[in-house]
Amino acid sequence: PNPVKDFLIVDFNSEKLQNAKYQLFDGMGRIINQGELKNVKNDINTSTLNSGMYILSITSEGTKIKTFKIIKN
Repeated sequence: PNPVKDFLIVDFNSEKLQNAKYQLFDGMGRIINQGELKNVKNDINTSTLNSGMYILSITSEGTKIKTFKIIKN
């Protein structure tokens, strides 16, 4: 969901991504959370984040796959 409350769900549907990772950036461009995406459907805990805009970047094998703007309520 976007805007997100407590958990952001990253769903790859049928895409096969190897060694997928994510980085979550704040509005100043600082990495505030990062980790691996091991499943087709992944939950990222955002409950401790302040309200605002964030950027989620997903990479696979070191190649950027997608970038999303995330709004936290």
